[in-house]
Amino acid sequence: MKAISLLIILLACSHKERPLQERQLIQCYVESDTYTAKKPFEANMSLNISELGTVLSSKVLNASEKDANLNACLNYVMMGAGRPFQMEGMSGPYLKTLKFSPAGKHEL
Repeated sequence: MKAISLLIILLACSHKERPLQERQLIQCYVESDTYTAKKPFEANMSLNISELGTVLSSKVLNASEKDANLNACLNYVMMGAGRPFQMEGMSGPYLKTLKFSPAGKHEL
């Protein structure tokens, strides 16, 4: 019984939680009409990053589904959701691809 308890604790501790920004991006998808329709979603985003690593601008260039609310949410999160978001080690223009699936296999 002690071995099982120890195993459960180790598994719980080894679970890697996603960073806050990734959880927010996933939440945008989960609350969207695209997710409600059980459709996968892929978006290519253009980001402009300052020398300090702060996202200065964000724009969805193209997406697999036309979902204006989802695109706006993704832009809002990438801009830092009301606070400066740091993209460490990067500056200048940056292209990012986001892939979401109803099964929970997301590539951020």
